[in-house]
Amino acid sequence: MFPQGEHLCIDDLDGLQIRTAILTPEGIVLAIDAIPLNNAQVRCEKVIGQPLAEAPWWSLSPATQEQLCAAIVRASTGETVRFETVFHPREGMDLHLEVAITPHMDVDHHVAYLVMIGFDITTRKRAEAAIHTLIDAIPSWSGPSDQEAISTIAINAGATIQA
Repeated sequence: MFPQGEHLCIDDLDGLQIRTAILTPEGIVLAIDAIPLNNAQVRCEKVIGQPLAEAPWWSLSPATQEQLCAAIVRASTGETVRFETVFHPREGMDLHLEVAITPHMDVDHHVAYLVMIGFDITTRKRAEAAIHTLIDAIPSWSGPSDQEAISTIAINAGATIQA
């Protein structure tokens, strides 16, 4: 699958705390790092050689699964595709991901394989939600002082205010 002399070891990517997979242009998993496998409590053998969209963490949500399939189709035509999604490694666990799928071209400029990288942006999404809660609450505040109001609202939203 990889050109002569080119070597890719997905294990080298495990320490980066990103989700990485190498796919055929059809979306079949050739290699995958340990993070999504551990999150889903699935063995590598269950995923390798199967469509990524059928992996447990994608198949729990039909909308997310369709989003992934559409992105794979676009990437298999040579386009780099980026999207954000919520996926479900297992029941009761939801993670926000920023995904990029990049095609790797062979010498004849055909898509040889796809490299998919997913960055966990769950913490950022939760912080953004807390900020929106804070902003939405400010106009309705009628407390004694602006600083006290902001501190109270921020604490209720789960944020920490530095004086």
